[in-house]
Amino acid sequence: MGNGEQVMSWVHRDDVLAVISLVMADASFSGAYNLTAPQAPTQAQFAKAVGQALHRPTWFSTPACLIDALAGEMGALFTRGQRVVPQRLIAAGYRFKYPDLKSALDIYLGKK
Repeated sequence: MGNGEQVMSWVHRDDVLAVISLVMADASFSGAYNLTAPQAPTQAQFAKAVGQALHRPTWFSTPACLIDALAGEMGALFTRGQRVVPQRLIAAGYRFKYPDLKSALDIYLGKK
């Protein structure tokens, strides 16, 4: 989308469930936590990795102006991105089961 340089935060569902379970069981967790994988690719890297995993081409690009026109202010989430870091989770000792996109895609697609 757009120029593809925007950061795309993501997280595997197993890590989401593990963190939810952890914070429900441990009273020391309080306040807000960023629940994203520690390694965030650009949107272009994300699209390429998904395309490769699915054996599909990723040559199509959506112009940012079209996304902004259709989604309004919400379009900025897709065309400008936001680097989100799970610093508090990492500092609390949480180890992501799927810290990188390749390992997450491999599991989703049954490659591991």
